[in-house]
Amino acid sequence: MACATTPEAELPYQTGAATRPAENDVQDPNCSDRDLPFGCLYAIPAGRFLMGAQATDAQAPGYDPAAEPHEAPARHVEVGAFHMHVWEVMAWQYKRCVLAGACKLKDVQTDGYFYSYGKATANHPTLDDRPINGVNWFGARDYCAWIGARLPTEAEWEYAARGPESRRYPWGQKEATYELAVFGEKQRTSGVSLDPRAEGQNWIKLFHLAGNVWEWTADWYAPDAYAKAAPSNPRGPENGSSRVIRGGGWADEAPTDLRSSGRAAMPPQIKAHDIGFRCVRPAKTPAQ
Repeated sequence: MACATTPEAELPYQTGAATRPAENDVQDPNCSDRDLPFGCLYAIPAGRFLMGAQATDAQAPGYDPAAEPHEAPARHVEVGAFHMHVWEVMAWQYKRCVLAGACKLKDVQTDGYFYSYGKATANHPTLDDRPINGVNWFGARDYCAWIGARLPTEAEWEYAARGPESRRYPWGQKEATYELAVFGEKQRTSGVSLDPRAEGQNWIKLFHLAGNVWEWTADWYAPDAYAKAAPSNPRGPENGSSRVIRGGGWADEAPTDLRSSGRAAMPPQIKAHDIGFRCVRPAKTPAQ
């Protein structure tokens, strides 16, 4: 599977052949190893799913007693095919982008106990294999553009997590546990998000769409975005003050914080210890 072309308007800078990773480094056709230089992306087929949730009518579609008002209305959405990172972007992968000059050091937290980009400590002798955290939205955007990709829309992210069956969690209806996701009191004491090893996978076998770190999306946040969204490949508002994050993270305590319909928002300049990201690349058509 070759790299899809990122529209020039979406690139925050221009990179030359010497700094942009080669196509064969970005995409392993078998996607068998999470330690590829720039991450492994799985193909997500086009489909239709029930996006969002509501807690007001137990007989209506999308009922979830834990749903918040900004998850409504639940409605069917069509999403085109794309590729998505199997794992969240790792600290060592993000460092390559900084060293290449395509990502800015100011966009990531470089010191502090909770941050994976910073120096190793006695308790955590190696942090490079942890998901990158403490990276703001601009840093996430720039990394994805560097590998010829972009951040997912809310719809793409939720479709990847829930699938055509519109699961409550990526693995199904079963409530989140420490065996399925990285979250809760046991992880709060660890200081940083753990390397990917929990068992919970989605229907395409992507890891950590619930827990570990929250993930930046491309969309601006609005509490009523779903009421105004298009039924096919919806995108968020044209502007706003915060970007949507999805999936929950290691600092969350309640299993329901990891529900796949759950939404939260942060100002794009925030560098939080429990926010990271993964990238997507639109699928090429046969004509391309």
